[in-house]
Amino acid sequence: MPNLYPPTGFRDKSNLEQLDFLVQHAAPWLVAFFASWETARRQKQVETLCLSYEDCRQDWAKALGEILDFYDIDLDPAVIDDALASIASSRGSRTRMNVGVQGRGSAELNEQQMGRLRELAALYSDLDFTRVGI
Repeated sequence: MPNLYPPTGFRDKSNLEQLDFLVQHAAPWLVAFFASWETARRQKQVETLCLSYEDCRQDWAKALGEILDFYDIDLDPAVIDDALASIASSRGSRTRMNVGVQGRGSAELNEQQMGRLRELAALYSDLDFTRVGI
């Protein structure tokens, strides 16, 4: 994400302080980013494929197949299976791979933080942000 520079000691701050920082500094850009793509999708300026994290988690191979179909890429399903197996075997290694957790935002953000996100989304009153939890 452009122009996001966490302060020194960010990792040592409390979870509340970290989330406050992200809501204040990262969320405006992320909301505008979503709004720009959603507007382009609605106006048919770009072809899009919308997949939810939940859909992907439910069946990664199917989701990857949908992506490949969308881009008209013919790939042997065994290659996808091998790639997914490789990723699965690397879990627990020392990577900084994000561990996605369904519903984490709504579970960890407090009402004030969620209110700020709703305020940002309300600036784009013609758009529906429910797909991204707002």
